[in-house]
Amino acid sequence: MGIPAGSADTNEVLEMMTHIVDGDVQSWYAAWSGLGDRVLALAETNHDQLSSGQAHLRAHNYQRTAEFLLPPNDPKRAGSWEKLLTRYKKGLDRLGVKWEAIAVPYHGGTLRAHYFPGVPGAAEKPLIMLVGGFDSILEELYPMLGKAALDRGYSLLAYEGPGQGQALRDGMKFAHEWEKTDDGRAG
Repeated sequence: MGIPAGSADTNEVLEMMTHIVDGDVQSWYAAWSGLGDRVLALAETNHDQLSSGQAHLRAHNYQRTAEFLLPPNDPKRAGSWEKLLTRYKKGLDRLGVKWEAIAVPYHGGTLRAHYFPGVPGAAEKPLIMLVGGFDSILEELYPMLGKAALDRGYSLLAYEGPGQGQALRDGMKFAHEWEKTDDGRAG
């Protein structure tokens, strides 16, 4: 959930869970999205960079969790996706996290990646590369594992594979051989 990285708060989550009706996907969405909106309001009125940045990341994570169980054709998905991306980027920026968005060409489309440069001297350490599991999105990798790598002085490259996050939304299905280039060679 990202509590150690500051992208969730135990008390917020426990209180929100009282609003979910067992087996009701729409109540799941409403409860998590509502929590994300409330935390976003806190983020935008807080003038402390650290508190505001962490609140933006919590708002992002709650919105990400909200849409997770929605059916693929649910009309709320597009707006939810835009909300979580905006909140994530603003959170990183408010926290002063240096990062760069990268578009990687892949089989006629693109895969998204984020590069997080480490502290001075990080080039002397191995680059840590992160990719999530089957149904992951790129933005969940920083709070889950990336922050810990950066805190320890490593540079980080996080990326989505085909069938994940934006690639899936763009119609790119899951592929079992991500390493293959368009001509079938190892990349």
